[in-house]
Amino acid sequence: MDLISVIIPLYNAEDFVEKAYDFIKNQKELKVPVEIIFVDNNSKDSSFEKAKHLAQKDEQVKVFRETRQGAPSARNKGFKESKGNFLYFFDADDQLFDDALASLYNVLTSQDVHAVCGRFIKSHKNIEDLSIKEMKYDGDVKVFQPPFLGLLWFKDLSTTIGPPGFMYTRRVFEELGMYNVEIPASEDTAFDIDLGMRYPVATINKLIYLYFKHENATTTILKKKKSRAFMQWPRIIHSHVPFHKKHPDNHAYTQILKEKIFSSIPRMIHETNGYQKRKELFNKTKTDIYPLELPRTYDLALKLLVLTNNPILFKFILFKMKSRYIESYDDPTLRLSEYF
Repeated sequence: MDLISVIIPLYNAEDFVEKAYDFIKNQKELKVPVEIIFVDNNSKDSSFEKAKHLAQKDEQVKVFRETRQGAPSARNKGFKESKGNFLYFFDADDQLFDDALASLYNVLTSQDVHAVCGRFIKSHKNIEDLSIKEMKYDGDVKVFQPPFLGLLWFKDLSTTIGPPGFMYTRRVFEELGMYNVEIPASEDTAFDIDLGMRYPVATINKLIYLYFKHENATTTILKKKKSRAFMQWPRIIHSHVPFHKKHPDNHAYTQILKEKIFSSIPRMIHETNGYQKRKELFNKTKTDIYPLELPRTYDLALKLLVLTNNPILFKFILFKMKSRYIESYDDPTLRLSEYF
């Protein structure tokens, strides 16, 4: 019998624990059992106690602790403790439309795919306070063969969905492995790009969840501490460079990877104070991207940027020089109009 495992990491989420539970329990039209797995990740508030209270009332709720900090570790713990043949990862502070799980499950069990994703919206408002024209979301289902979605998501990060927009078969995690704990942020993006490169994935043109925007959100806090270039670099070197090593003949993937690398390195150099720190950073990045190498003239320009950190030189490298070394990967089939 099918079982959906809903995995919910908790980090200082005491205000959202019960709401997250209600969003799952109030799902409509779902004719398959659900287990709810809370994983507390070193919360300093009452998140763990509130989850344990729910478990005492509902035998479908399980609560665990994960001491290694970070969403990937918490999600991996939840997966290890789960029993379901279908996996759904929910973030406690997000909100779920009331037929989301049924919509994802029905597509996943009716199509020859290993994952399905829907759509989401970002808002400071709650779901019940939104005015949504459902006619924009017709429920149309499309199946994409690899590597279409992998390249699309890699090329344009604005098209990525986020964990609560997906439902996966257990087989995906058994074959691809779990979330990469070396990637402290956007580990889900790395996983989904890898998924889209290797497996057929379905999309459904339907709202699945609301990304609730608030000041205490983990992503919001991380963005305040680190720039986008520094946040994305671990994903590049721990996921995308290893994939390139295994698939060096994938031209489109390689060109997208080069564009990401050639954009990130000058940004990180420019955002680093002190010549010695910039020099150490630059040398490390060249080791990080091996076996890829920087073109000689580009390397020399970056060394000059390390030395001077001149803003005009930075802009020249980023907006003029970079494009000389990246071949076109503008595949006419890789269009957003094909996505939904």
